[in-house]
Amino acid sequence: MASLGDFLERHFNSVLAWSPAMLFPGLMLYLGCLLIWRRAVNWTPRRRLGLLLILLAFALLLLLAAGVPQLLGWHAEAALRTLLSTSLVASGLALWATAWICHDAPEPDKVACPSCGYDLRGQQECRCPECGQEYTVGELAGRSED
Repeated sequence: MASLGDFLERHFNSVLAWSPAMLFPGLMLYLGCLLIWRRAVNWTPRRRLGLLLILLAFALLLLLAAGVPQLLGWHAEAALRTLLSTSLVASGLALWATAWICHDAPEPDKVACPSCGYDLRGQQECRCPECGQEYTVGELAGRSED
């Protein structure tokens, strides 16, 4: 039991010594983009949950990247390279997933009144509520109905 305690203490001390420096670039890249996006995104509950899941997966991947090389007994130099590259790749994947979740579908093309330009999407009658002009569906589609 003492050997397991010694192993865990040695493992976590060495990981904690250099992990923050190697995780910093990827973590700052992701958090910086979130800071930039925070006001531009319509934060729905679904998006908040998705972001939480992405952050948890990101943190888990970084913890695995910090611990697995130590458990496998890799040299410090190889472990550092693995941690740094995994941090950058994980932040790229997290940014892609966040952008995918936060992306709004494009609005359908505007259907404008031929007279005043008022947006007629969703209208039930063939009369503009803004200017009162009557129109036909063919006029809106750019065809002339005879």
